[in-house]
Amino acid sequence: MKKRDTTSGLMLWIAVILLAVYNLVYWIGKFFPKFIPAVTEVRLSLVEHWGLMMFLELLAVISLFVDIVVRWDEFPKRERNARLLMTGFFVCAFMARFGFGVMDMYMIGDVQ
Repeated sequence: MKKRDTTSGLMLWIAVILLAVYNLVYWIGKFFPKFIPAVTEVRLSLVEHWGLMMFLELLAVISLFVDIVVRWDEFPKRERNARLLMTGFFVCAFMARFGFGVMDMYMIGDVQ
């Protein structure tokens, strides 16, 4: 059994944490704007840089997907299932946020 590279594993876990925080901020700010007003302000500032944020999120989601495909046999079954569910959640959240972003741009009039 090969020894895991701790640097790449740490980078992937940092990506997971950042994606989780970003998703939490985005969805709370989108659907519960009066719940925590500061979160709504942060979400609006992130939406200003929508293209950059989508690109960075795409890189993180692709990294998670490639990691799970390449190292599928190295993970114990329990960890494999957890990673699969986590990656699936982030892929679905990315696609939903992309759809909402395109709809928002269309409604504002940025897309013609």
